[in-house]
Amino acid sequence: MITGLARSTLPQTKKTPLMNTITKKTLTQLVLIISFVLICTPTVKADSATVQLSLGGGDVLNSRQIYGTSSKASIRGSYAKTFGRLDVGLSLAAEDNTKTFNADSSYVNLNFGDWVLGAGAVDRNWSYSPNTSLILSANARPMPTGYIRRNLSQSTSRLFSWIGPWGGEFFLGEDNDKNLMGARLELEPVSGLKVEFLQTAQFTGGLDSLGTALIGNTNEGAAASINKMAGFGISYERQANRLYMQAIGEDEAGGLPSCWMHLVGFERSMDVGGKPLSLNLELVDTRIDHTENGFCGPNTAYNNSTHPYTNDGAVMGAPIDSESRSITLEVKHDLGEYDFKWGLGHYIINDQSSAVNRLSTSRASGMSYHVGMSRQIGKLMVSGRITYQDFNLDKGDIGRGLAIGIVSEFTF
Repeated sequence: MITGLARSTLPQTKKTPLMNTITKKTLTQLVLIISFVLICTPTVKADSATVQLSLGGGDVLNSRQIYGTSSKASIRGSYAKTFGRLDVGLSLAAEDNTKTFNADSSYVNLNFGDWVLGAGAVDRNWSYSPNTSLILSANARPMPTGYIRRNLSQSTSRLFSWIGPWGGEFFLGEDNDKNLMGARLELEPVSGLKVEFLQTAQFTGGLDSLGTALIGNTNEGAAASINKMAGFGISYERQANRLYMQAIGEDEAGGLPSCWMHLVGFERSMDVGGKPLSLNLELVDTRIDHTENGFCGPNTAYNNSTHPYTNDGAVMGAPIDSESRSITLEVKHDLGEYDFKWGLGHYIINDQSSAVNRLSTSRASGMSYHVGMSRQIGKLMVSGRITYQDFNLDKGDIGRGLAIGIVSEFTF
């Protein structure tokens, strides 16, 4: 993926020239990663091998989910191969904001029918939204985890066949002496209706702490240091329309989630002039009110005092972070050889002007607009995106102005 991004800001702020990011170190890393792909490919013929280059992706909100990186420059080589029941994915990346390589998106999976047992640093989007999740999205870098997953499918067991297709995942990971546990159960009781139940927990300690994080009361005693979030989501699809929602409780009361964040969206597919078109309208709100007993309140979301809900400095949930709201419209036109996208959104970030907000030192609000186009040319995918944002996020290093991105991905 080759991404070039330039931004003109209003008012003008000092920016590092784009070409200055292409240092000798970056070129050296590029050679190493391409060599990695070329060495792997002839050794065991790959099912997929790609080289991705990215320049400037960090200058837009939700950058990692759009461009695959939150840095302004990155290089990634990827290799995937299946050996019977074993799937192996190797990925090596260098980013301009770190001095070391990372293996994000690498994995080893062992398949048993509908079940998968695996380990790796893989992105998750636990939501029926195509854009993000309140509880676990691709906004932050993935933490290395071990996991067991069941793909959504009909059970062959007489005991469970009555519930319809079902699936789910359980994972456990550790980073910087902090454990992250996640569990998701997905059901499809009737055709077109899907329901998910989700939970994550951050904690320290061993198996006892894990058991408490799963089923214990995390509001009392030593367990009070555990940061647990839980909730549910629903998706209902009928013909060309789909409605979906997600509600996640940041706290716990009486063994049940409380202090809720919300996400709701609508999708529609149609033909316009004989060409397929899809649109998505979505609201995300991480603002939390006080409960009847005076708990929670503004800036509660993702801001546990012991375990902030972040990895590598970025929130693991919705990219708008705590005490924020977004309303977005995304439209995609399938024009045959080209895909054309455009969208707009209204954002409120750090609504209560909290000093600890990770994106802005004070309340910021405004509009964001974008247009983009992509085309497959042989083994090369080329796409471009132009974004204009009329508000400034000083802590997120995302300025007001125009951003132009060009993205390419070459498959061997």
